[in-house]
Amino acid sequence: MWFCEIFDNDGDSYMNDNDFRRCKKMFQALISGENLDLDDYRTVEDLEQLGLEVLKTALMCRGLKCGGTLQQRAERLFSVKGLGHDDIPSALFAKPPRK
Repeated sequence: MWFCEIFDNDGDSYMNDNDFRRCKKMFQALISGENLDLDDYRTVEDLEQLGLEVLKTALMCRGLKCGGTLQQRAERLFSVKGLGHDDIPSALFAKPPRK
């Protein structure tokens, strides 16, 4: 699982402010994929760092298919970045549950 190390063994910080802010956002995303702001991620690789479960949660919260590999989930999520619900291709949405 991904985590942030802020201090080295001597207790000195070795993260600059930008790294710290990015780390903080990633940690918050780990807690809840449902509030994941895709504008904070520039590449598919950035999303992959969140891991399978966070990506699954983020996809499910958007009603999108949530299976596949880490890369497939990240690509699917990244592909809807900046799109409104009505602009998302129907092939990306999960099928409704059977009754």
